[in-house]
Amino acid sequence: MSQRGDVVGHTLVADVGGTYTRIALFTPRGERKFYQRFENRHYPSISTLLHDFRKHNATSITAASIAVAGPVSNGEALLPNLAWHVSVPLIMHVLKVKKVALHNDAFAAAAAIDDAPSVIIRKGRSLVPAPRAIIGPGTGLGVALSIPAGTSFVPVATEAGHMDFAPTTEVQREFWQHLHGRYGHIAVERALAGHAILELYHFLREKKIASESTALRDAIEAAPDKVRAVVDAGLARTDGVAQRTLEEYVGMLGAFCGSYALAAGSRGGIHLYGTLANRLATLIGSDIFFHPFASKGRMRRYCEKIPIVLVKDTDIVLRGAWLLHKSM
Repeated sequence: MSQRGDVVGHTLVADVGGTYTRIALFTPRGERKFYQRFENRHYPSISTLLHDFRKHNATSITAASIAVAGPVSNGEALLPNLAWHVSVPLIMHVLKVKKVALHNDAFAAAAAIDDAPSVIIRKGRSLVPAPRAIIGPGTGLGVALSIPAGTSFVPVATEAGHMDFAPTTEVQREFWQHLHGRYGHIAVERALAGHAILELYHFLREKKIASESTALRDAIEAAPDKVRAVVDAGLARTDGVAQRTLEEYVGMLGAFCGSYALAAGSRGGIHLYGTLANRLATLIGSDIFFHPFASKGRMRRYCEKIPIVLVKDTDIVLRGAWLLHKSM
């Protein structure tokens, strides 16, 4: 939903995630003149965050393009991992602008796939044209499609991150039972959002499934960002539990990506985006990811041919929100 007005001055572009909100200002020519990241936990609402931003930045703004981590309907959204209500009229009121658009964040990422720097993890044999899946694990699990339409592609938002989580190994089944005992319904996002790494780490530690460093365990528990601490330790291979945590997590991510590729017919490729995916690039490029991705019984060959791509631009949502603004 948007309302049109003359595009002069700057456009505010925002990526409102579950943990952080990133704000950039773009000139009409697409030059990024400002960038700032805000911690959402310090703000009770999007209104207070934007008021704080405007208090310290008086740059003239004539339009806004906002991407949010949640479903968008009729110009409004309720973010499931943040409990913020965001709407076009609200943004118009706070920013005093007449042109505002609200988008799902994965939808915005899908809009920028062809403009974002990427690396091919597995070349496969892409069918052109064919749907492409865009998947971003973060505070939640963003999933969208890029669908061929004539000579170009159009983005399609989905909420596939809230599909049921389907464990494929004995450890994963036990992890599902652990999660089910705590939360009831277990969506894929519950097992694959970034915070699930910490949940998985604690689960594997209790099972004594690998050797652990007591000093490192204490350091992880004391760290302000515990997920980052587990990822750091796992990538450095300084702790057996942390290392096994990342391997199990990437295996579950691979299994989901393969299943979603089958469901969506995304033979044009799986595009993974976001900071977490980039940090786990080496594991995603290994059989730890690809084996469960392709292990789909009689459809193994189908999955083996699907390209796997890592989007290097960790601000692809901002890029997509700007491109969507330009196309309005």
